[in-house]
Amino acid sequence: TPAHFLEAYTRYTATIAGSLEDLRGNPMGTDYTWSFTTGPADTSPPLVARVYPPQGATGVSIYASVLVTFSEAMDPATINPSTIRLLRGGTTPVAGSVSYDPARFRATFTPQSLLEENTLYQAKVSKDVTDRAGNPLGFDYSWTFRTGTAPTMHCYHGDLHNHTSYSDGALTPAQALAVGRANGLDFMAITDHSYAIDDAEWEDTLNAVNAATVPGDFVAIRGAEWTQGSEGHINVYNTVRHPTRSDMGYAYGDYVPGLEDGATVIGFYTWMVHTGTQSVDGTGTFAQFNHPGWMNFNDWAYHPEALDLLPLAEMGNGYGASYVWSEEQSIRALDYGWRVAPSDNADMHSPEWGAYPIRTGIWATELTKAGVMEALRARRTFATEDVNYELAMKANGYWMGSEIPNAGTIQFEVTGHDPDGEGDALVELVSDMGRVVLSTTAGADFSWNPVLDIAPGVHDVYVRVTQADGDRIASAPIWTQGDVDVSITDFTIQPSIPTTRTTSLLTARVSNRGGGNLQGITVTFAAEGVPFAHVWVDVPQDGDAFAYASWRPEQVGPVRVTAALSGVPAGDNPDDNAAGMLLTVTGQEVPLIMIDAGHRNKNVGAPMARFLADLSAHHYNVLYNLDEITAEELAPVRLLILTDPGDDPDNPYNLTETQAIADYVAAGGALWLAGEADYKNQGNSDELNSILAAIEAATGEEIPVRFNDDEVIDGDDNNGYPWGVTWHTFPTDTVFSTGVGVNVTATASWSECSLTDRSHDALTPEDGALLVATGDLDPGMCQTRYGPRPCRTYNEDASGDCAEDHDLAYIYPLTGTVPVPLAALYELSGGGRIALWGDSNDTFSTYGYTAGDHKQNELLNLEVVMWLLGDPLQKWPIAQVRTDGDGDDVPDYRGRLVWVEGTVTAAFGEFFDVLYVQDESGGITVYAPAGDIEGEFGRGARVRVVATVDVYQGDTELQFAEAEQIRILGQGPVPEPRVLSTGEAAREESEGWLLQTEGLVTAWYDSQSFIIDDGSGPCRIFLDGYNNDPGNPTFENIRVGNWVRAVGLGSEDYGGQRIRVRTESDIVVLEHFWHVYLPLVFR
Repeated sequence: TPAHFLEAYTRYTATIAGSLEDLRGNPMGTDYTWSFTTGPADTSPPLVARVYPPQGATGVSIYASVLVTFSEAMDPATINPSTIRLLRGGTTPVAGSVSYDPARFRATFTPQSLLEENTLYQAKVSKDVTDRAGNPLGFDYSWTFRTGTAPTMHCYHGDLHNHTSYSDGALTPAQALAVGRANGLDFMAITDHSYAIDDAEWEDTLNAVNAATVPGDFVAIRGAEWTQGSEGHINVYNTVRHPTRSDMGYAYGDYVPGLEDGATVIGFYTWMVHTGTQSVDGTGTFAQFNHPGWMNFNDWAYHPEALDLLPLAEMGNGYGASYVWSEEQSIRALDYGWRVAPSDNADMHSPEWGAYPIRTGIWATELTKAGVMEALRARRTFATEDVNYELAMKANGYWMGSEIPNAGTIQFEVTGHDPDGEGDALVELVSDMGRVVLSTTAGADFSWNPVLDIAPGVHDVYVRVTQADGDRIASAPIWTQGDVDVSITDFTIQPSIPTTRTTSLLTARVSNRGGGNLQGITVTFAAEGVPFAHVWVDVPQDGDAFAYASWRPEQVGPVRVTAALSGVPAGDNPDDNAAGMLLTVTGQEVPLIMIDAGHRNKNVGAPMARFLADLSAHHYNVLYNLDEITAEELAPVRLLILTDPGDDPDNPYNLTETQAIADYVAAGGALWLAGEADYKNQGNSDELNSILAAIEAATGEEIPVRFNDDEVIDGDDNNGYPWGVTWHTFPTDTVFSTGVGVNVTATASWSECSLTDRSHDALTPEDGALLVATGDLDPGMCQTRYGPRPCRTYNEDASGDCAEDHDLAYIYPLTGTVPVPLAALYELSGGGRIALWGDSNDTFSTYGYTAGDHKQNELLNLEVVMWLLGDPLQKWPIAQVRTDGDGDDVPDYRGRLVWVEGTVTAAFGEFFDVLYVQDESGGITVYAPAGDIEGEFGRGARVRVVATVDVYQGDTELQFAEAEQIRILGQGPVPEPRVLSTGEAAREESEGWLLQTEGLVTAWYDSQSFIIDDGSGPCRIFLDGYNNDPGNPTFENIRVGNWVRAVGLGSEDYGGQRIRVRTESDIVVLEHFWHVYLPLVFR
């Protein structure tokens, strides 16, 4: 853009330098030059082309802004509050701000507060506004309009995410809508997967929602769920057409090129802008981000063109064990600049539409299609886990979901109504970066009117209600307006665990959502308030920049590191100009795991968040590789993980990288390779196999496994899709020789390939590799939504053209006893270990990391990592698990996955989600945070437990996330309690054992415990309140002076050591001692 206007009637020559490069670094090569001649100078004055509200309009919304569209580009310097004005009654100025959109030639006057009801207003444009050439308007332009009354809003509850048999759900749309309505939904959307909906089903869904809609009683909406395998799922609503991830040949389905590459969702946003705005009626369209956290839409990359087309993001999604509340992701989206309001939907795939208590709440003028669509597009929503809760919030009179002027103070009107009267709740105002700025405690029905002073700039504020039973309700935010919006939107550390032995990399992401391109922003990194790095960044408009700083801590223990901005323009909100992390620095050597993210690898980044968190929780340090893999980078690495590098036609790993990987493994390094199905040639088996070949060349020995170029299918053991195979065969020879697969009964996968032997034939145990997971041999044919498929696990060439780009697929026979293998292990003679997996998707992604889903991806992955690092899972005696060498009441193996076997001494349920297990060496608490576990884990059950060592209130325990992590091996007698003195029973080394002791009751400690002493020292006897036995009320009859025998489990809480009795019958009063005082007689 020229700094000054071009001269009239003048010839100019323009040149594009040949050094200009494309995204892959290829230069144009030669200059491109052309010439043109300008015309006459602009001497015509601008005109007012359109205004809103129109001249003479009545019933105008009190939320309205004044819009003036000119006939040509205007000089922004002349568009200001002195030239664009609004007068109440034609005389009283209205306070407000003025902005100019050069792309639309449009000026906007935004009132500082709501307009008054039923009031005449006059808008004026000054004669002094000029176009870019300096030509003035020449005359004052004015017009009038009259406001109406504020509409009355009503609360309705519905569900915006439901599937039927038209994709991967049940029944028909008409049947689903009938069930949802019967279960109390006021509105409901049918959102089958777009790639599965053919034209007839698309039309039938529209007919079904139209037939089901009864104004004033029930509203149905047609939608579709676009599913991009790596970056996210998005629902579109009320559109004429629907986007598909593949070219399905549908007349009403649009294949959007670029969605298959696993790199971006830009293609969807483009479709939404150009096609997704076409509605089936006059009520408009919109889209919703689905279940964020599983996949994060290219890490919430900001696209302002789609801002108003995606007004919603699910804060809650799922039902039963699959339900997830993702408030942290909503906060992340808000911080990144998206204007999203929350919804809470079941994502129902079974015939239970509306049966679960989660709801999306809206405030609408009426229960009609138009009323519901207007409320959703205006973001007047709330997410609720309470089926009938009503939450409303206004800010300076504006409804939640609005963008309001920043007046420096916000007067809130927050109301809540629970028809069930469930009692007190915590009510909080949550602002930028998830900070709670105000809070109160309120009853089931409340009105709260807090006042919040805010700094200039852009803010978001929403209401969160937490009920006594744990149910959560969250409102849509309000946003304040501002011309500048600069913030730190992410602050991370790699590797994930800071140590005094290595240098960590801190990264601050700086986002700019307003104010033009910014230069010279300073990011200051500090530890405990002491700066150690200053980094300067330039941040483009609507873009991001990254500041990096190296940090090597010098002392162990807790330390707070921060990143703070300076040099930001005036008017920016300072509240989000800093971010911090509280870290715990260790002096120990922590195994370093590197995950490649530099070659478009599958599922790295946000989809792996839970996998990474689980590794860090088990004391493994995780580092992402973001560029070329080098020998220097691999030097400190203990384990390298490479997921499938995708379908890039270029060689993802160059020869230098491949050699570095091969040398690393030859030197004893561990490597986990994961492939993918060849569906549409996504899998890159030839690249992974070339790495294996390079390792063979570097070591001089053969690796008996290769990746197949195929797709694995199973007709009955799957997640609803035949290519989403559930694996449940884990060869016991491998399990008990490697510790990989112990207590694993099923794992999830998605779009996976199989393994073959080195000769590209069937892989069997005789080839020398250790098979970890193989398919089943179920007989017959099974009916799937994609037609009949063999019930057994089988494979096929999914791409249809694999010979063009990849190795030929080996097809396992559909008859016989050779199963299709998914995963294998192999150890080289030089110590290098390799895990080969046919799945890069659910193996690592959040889909496979759902607690309580009866699939043990989490457990199997940890077992694989332990084997790869040469520290395999092995059965330990309980005493070894409890080791506390330094006596600090924290087990030395805290955070380690362990395997113990023993006998149950306190049944599951006797202490809620806890049971006790004992072997010959000791006893321990076993805690199941996932909830109920399967089977009769009664006293005397012989069990195998694979769980993580942790500590709770000083009590060492084992914790697990999946019910299958504890398995029954048999049944035997309950061990006899160890008979100890009271002093011995109260020692740390008695924790976990089933104990018996007796002594004199010397005092009551509290209402649930008393002290006994046999002369060797005091011991506290504790009975949980829920273990009272009304038929044998021993506990409440115990008195000081009684001699009592107690049987229970040695344990600890914040009060110290105790014996935790299982039931009142474990307490026996042996003798009653009475103190008798006789008079002394002196003679």
